[in-house]
Amino acid sequence: MKSTKRGAVAESMVITRALERGRDVLVPVRGLSPPYDMIIRGSDAAFYRCQVKRAHVRVRGGSRSLRVNCTDSSGNPYTASEVDLIAIVDTETQRIWMIPLSRLGKQKTIAVSGGLYDEYLF
Repeated sequence: MKSTKRGAVAESMVITRALERGRDVLVPVRGLSPPYDMIIRGSDAAFYRCQVKRAHVRVRGGSRSLRVNCTDSSGNPYTASEVDLIAIVDTETQRIWMIPLSRLGKQKTIAVSGGLYDEYLF
């Protein structure tokens, strides 16, 4: 499957999960390129700009880990003026983490395995 299709699958999973949880989801008009993939209304009724990233699975020595590149198309980390949340999607297990950008800092790559971000499972 091409990268754009894998990204679309991950975005669809986030939209579906948000709607299942009673959240409103706003998606930009096609052809526009804001730094976020969607806006989600939180349980606090505030709107959050959300960038969706599909996790890459690595298996080493029988251990499965997930890694995500949290950068824009130029390789720069997202900023608070662009994005509020990074939604990380494991398409194999259908787990989704909604991690505040403030929690990630300026990290370009993160690992979501080992329970480090489990408080943000969505």
